Amino acid sequence: MSAIYDHVMAHPLFCYHDHQKSFTEFEAERSTYDYRSLLGYAVHDLVAAAGGRYDAQSVLEHVPELWPYVAHTGYGRAVQMATREILDVDFDPVNGEALTEALQVYLGERPPQEIYEDLITNKAGHAYTINDGTLFWGSPPVFTSFDYLPGFFHTFRMDGLLAINSDGPISRLEELTGQTVDSLDALGRALGDFVGRFDNTGHLAAIKIGFAYHRNITVGEPLRSQAEAIFTRIRRGGEPLTEAEARPLADYMVHTLLKCANDLNLPVQIHTGFLSGSWQPLDDSRAMYLLPLFNRYRNVRFDVFHASWPWTSELAAIAKSYPNVWVDMCWAWSMNPTDCEHAFAVYLDAVPLNKIFAYGADTRYPWCCVGYARQARLGIARTLETQIKRGRLSQTSACEIASAIMLENGIQFYRLARS
Repeated sequence: MSAIYDHVMAHPLFCYHDHQKSFTEFEAERSTYDYRSLLGYAVHDLVAAAGGRYDAQSVLEHVPELWPYVAHTGYGRAVQMATREILDVDFDPVNGEALTEALQVYLGERPPQEIYEDLITNKAGHAYTINDGTLFWGSPPVFTSFDYLPGFFHTFRMDGLLAINSDGPISRLEELTGQTVDSLDALGRALGDFVGRFDNTGHLAAIKIGFAYHRNITVGEPLRSQAEAIFTRIRRGGEPLTEAEARPLADYMVHTLLKCANDLNLPVQIHTGFLSGSWQPLDDSRAMYLLPLFNRYRNVRFDVFHASWPWTSELAAIAKSYPNVWVDMCWAWSMNPTDCEHAFAVYLDAVPLNKIFAYGADTRYPWCCVGYARQARLGIARTLETQIKRGRLSQTSACEIASAIMLENGIQFYRLARS
């Protein structure tokens, strides 16, 4: 092993993106966790291996049959890393009952906070986590409790407003705010007031935009009159509009949210690139389509997700040209570790060091963080070792780079106090 390997493997991580459950949610589901919950994203590789025979739910009945086909993928290797680290056994779904028993023995009767501390803080090495899920997963209103580890901060995410075609998202905002939304201006005020209240709690780190899962990410410049007309139609009820019919209001709400981010000086996290799951479109989520937004909102800091894989080099060019765009490699190390090592080397060549974010687990399961964190560390270490061998970096500079992308850049960007 090398000095840079030792440095990277021991260094605390800033997890720029995750979906962890609250302690209350975890406790409510404790008894349901079996060996299949160790799979994380590998479920989707199993679906791909099945050739269309099963979906993400039904494939869970065929894990032993399909596992040999995916054990070598990035997703699959992360499962093995986590299982060995936590349970000290290999992941072998043929012995699923034994794996489930081992997982349940590990969980025991320990309180969720103790489990999270062991898995996320100790084994995965997360110092900070930006958690996406308080609204997205339908939890109670965000101001009632924050039962998470102390290093957790949260995002505001309400993609329904950014892909709106029915009254549901507006009614939900009324429910959350207690305000009557009877005009386009009232909609903007309710949204701004809610984000502002969230920000005042001290728990809000960023606004998250994940609308790539609902629509293409190209955003137009609709007239206010167009948005008002659609708002009126939606509030009258009736059948949902088509995506094309409702698009001017959806785009108008994107602009409204970005203006809110600008006013509150909040960063904006935004999904680009590959989409989780199967049968997802691969041509609508390239970071390149966001250039008009980056150019218009020059004072908003954009944390652009997933290295925009498979368009990683495009994102390098964007971050090099646009001072308000940062490169985030969250989730990418698990999707394609080899491509990610290449992308990291490209980013070191092309992008200022303070604009590179190394890692985010992007999972709902704390044990998955262990595998995904180790996977990212190995990729970071290998890439830096290669740069040292080629004479491009010294050991000292490589360690400084690792510390920056793994922790320091996140503390600076999200303006958090050091622990």
